[in-house]
Amino acid sequence: MTHQFVDWFPNFTTTQIQGSIVMDLQVLQQVMYLQLDVANCTVTDVQLLPPGSAMSATMNKGIIPVTDSPLEFTILSPNPVVGDVLVIAL
Repeated sequence: MTHQFVDWFPNFTTTQIQGSIVMDLQVLQQVMYLQLDVANCTVTDVQLLPPGSAMSATMNKGIIPVTDSPLEFTILSPNPVVGDVLVIAL
């Protein structure tokens, strides 16, 4: 990961956090999916963004997804001790 932008809104009454995370990742080899740890998170949408989007978000510049369609994803629980895994199809 080269950059990450976290845009969270904590709700202390409900003890929940809502928001988004934008990550710039460097591709080292062709893969079929991306796997991320997401313990105790609800993921509602995954978008493919242009390179440098996390840095653009940091500087309050607009971000436009590469496509209108979100990426396909699933959340797996292979080991309850470790937590959930977000698997994003690429």
